[in-house]
Amino acid sequence: MSFMNWLQRTYISLAVLTLIISLHSDQVIADSSLVPVNQQSCTSHFDRDHTWPNKVWCWSGEHSKHYCDEDSCISSVNGESWHDFTFLNCHHKGLPVKKLVYPEHYHRYPNLVSALDRASQTWYDCDYSAAYFNNAYIVCNQCDF
Repeated sequence: MSFMNWLQRTYISLAVLTLIISLHSDQVIADSSLVPVNQQSCTSHFDRDHTWPNKVWCWSGEHSKHYCDEDSCISSVNGESWHDFTFLNCHHKGLPVKKLVYPEHYHRYPNLVSALDRASQTWYDCDYSAAYFNNAYIVCNQCDF
């Protein structure tokens, strides 16, 4: 009888150990999706790619172009999604100042960023001095190598 008790205790111990290991590995797998695959800062240029759904082009330099998942892209300043990313108090010759520009594309220059507004499809120049957020750029966390 004592052999049967020992066998039962061993079986239960192994079952509990297996359960702990499998639950822990599920957590590791779930958390690993949060780690950037290839993070890129779009400090030069950003361009949404309409030929491929949910893809964007991110330039971290003049000759450094990266293809990234759209949903992994956030603001460098406050971490908001690129869909909510804006530039403030922008201008275009002959048009009134636009309070909010939601960029589809942008090009960063020494004193300003030129951004194509998603809604109007008009290019606006947004001076860095016009608003703190105008110096922000997009960071994409899931980019191809």
